[in-house]
Amino acid sequence: PVVPGIAPLLSVTVPSGTPIDMAQNPLGADATGLGGAQLGAGIALEKTFGRMLLALTGTAAFHGARTVHDLHSQLGPDLAGTLGVSYTFPKGLSLGGALTYTGSWDSTVAGASVPDSARALTTLALVSALPLKGGMRLLGSLFFTPPFSGVGQNEIGTVGLSLTMIYAVAGDNKSCG
Repeated sequence: PVVPGIAPLLSVTVPSGTPIDMAQNPLGADATGLGGAQLGAGIALEKTFGRMLLALTGTAAFHGARTVHDLHSQLGPDLAGTLGVSYTFPKGLSLGGALTYTGSWDSTVAGASVPDSARALTTLALVSALPLKGGMRLLGSLFFTPPFSGVGQNEIGTVGLSLTMIYAVAGDNKSCG
């Protein structure tokens, strides 16, 4: 069929952990969260072309306001888009890549916009999925956020690795082919 797979996305983030204003260690090293709620929505589209998968995701996020020491502040809304492509080999191994861009509007403090407080982040990722025995699958990614102006603003450059083990408890475990 010509119609891609379509999935609506919804996320709710509640304040948890330790916000920076409650941190005890020097430089706030023990802070574990922003201390504010966030609501997000978006849409994901996927389409296969033989052994190739093309994915496109768009999201918007809205941050709740916070008041710390009688100072009211709120991060600006975020928009993000991800373009991903992967190829699945005959034995089920998948390799791919993704490009994600996230941008925000300026934050507000005490009801006034704070110039140049908007954030932007570009991330490149190499991804892989390896099917194992018994419904198990190993997922991995190597990601890179370049430290260059023009692709990022008010964010740091990073390099990271993620590994995830998935166990399928139900459903059809077919691979492309």
